[in-house]
Amino acid sequence: MTASPELLTYALALAESGCSLIPVGQDKRPWIAWKPYQSKRAGAEQIKKWAADSRTTGFALVCGPISGGVEVLDFDEPDFYPAWIEAAPEWALDLPTQKTGGGGWQVAYRRPNPPGNTKLAWVPREADSDGVALK
Repeated sequence: MTASPELLTYALALAESGCSLIPVGQDKRPWIAWKPYQSKRAGAEQIKKWAADSRTTGFALVCGPISGGVEVLDFDEPDFYPAWIEAAPEWALDLPTQKTGGGGWQVAYRRPNPPGNTKLAWVPREADSDGVALK
């Protein structure tokens, strides 16, 4: 399956806004080495080539300085996202948000010097000794 024209349009718009993108497959994992794209951004022609490849079903955003300080809050626990909206409604209304395939939510924003991956909260679960984290 190749990326849809709509997805390609979104990917090119994100790249134009200064974001680094990499192609992902049906399992939502990159099918290329993503580490180089932490220090260089793919151009429009490369993104079009990836979009035309049958392995590409989507694109992932490489967070951090390469994307202008983009960070993503990843709400895997169902109760965390509504609690966050209640605590910060002015942000929730203005920030780009998407529902994930697993039923969670992701909220993106930019800030100077993002610190990298940090677990902010988690819920203990019997089946998982570490619990479910808010990343």
